[in-house]
Amino acid sequence: MSDKPPPRTIVFKRYMVPNRLAALVDRPGGKWREEAIAEATRNLESVRGESMDVVEELIAEMELRCAEGAKDRLNVSTEIERLANQIITIAETFGLTALSEACKRLCDLVSAGEDRWAKLASPLAIHVRAVRLFAPKSRPLDATSSALVLAELRKVLDHFEIAAPKAIAVD
Repeated sequence: MSDKPPPRTIVFKRYMVPNRLAALVDRPGGKWREEAIAEATRNLESVRGESMDVVEELIAEMELRCAEGAKDRLNVSTEIERLANQIITIAETFGLTALSEACKRLCDLVSAGEDRWAKLASPLAIHVRAVRLFAPKSRPLDATSSALVLAELRKVLDHFEIAAPKAIAVD
């Protein structure tokens, strides 16, 4: 026979901590999901015009900074990247994919170009002009033209061996 004692059974008690959000979700009333989404969409559309004006202002500021590029390279590149990130946020919110992609490529160029500014000043200006092509108040490009412009921007990045960041899978 075995000298080992029989295994002990461990009993766990589970205590649920009150959670304010869970309590609110469980309460009757409120809106159905479809109603809430429809209301959020209406609220978002109500600020679309103002947001597109902001995008135009950000692009104009970016163009101005790009023109000043030779004076203060580090501050200019930091400012252009900041402006591009703001445009990306608004563009993604309103489904302006081409504008967002152009700004992302511009950010790739700026972040890679801090040590090679002299070589990248012209490509930076090209990227800023491409962002202007996708501006909300610019004449719309068809899907083929948009894809072509973005592909050409990718070629510029490839030429300077600037790799686009890898996409992060989100589960």
